[in-house]
Amino acid sequence: MANLTTLAEFHDYFSGVMYRANCHAPNVNEVLPLLAGVVLNHVDMKKGLQARTYRGDYANIAWVVHNGNRYAFTYDHEDEQIILRERTLRGRELTRFDNSDNFISTTSKIESNIV
Repeated sequence: MANLTTLAEFHDYFSGVMYRANCHAPNVNEVLPLLAGVVLNHVDMKKGLQARTYRGDYANIAWVVHNGNRYAFTYDHEDEQIILRERTLRGRELTRFDNSDNFISTTSKIESNIV
């Protein structure tokens, strides 16, 4: 697991996620930039953003901490959606995101679930 504490580290992580989404997850590639922007607006970069790593490279799973609460973002390959979960990869599902979401719905889903 890697702590992402600078915008440069987040950019590196997010660039890889976008590349993989454009190749393998076209149902979420348009919502990802919106989601990234909304998440960055709600998370303290010094404490609250972690990315899973695999063989030294970033993977497509991220955790954020907001007001002391931890959340996981995962990808559901079957439904082709991003899932926001409480605490862990198997935590309670809070909401889902895909390309049908726009800025307003993405913001609303984040703000109503990340407290």
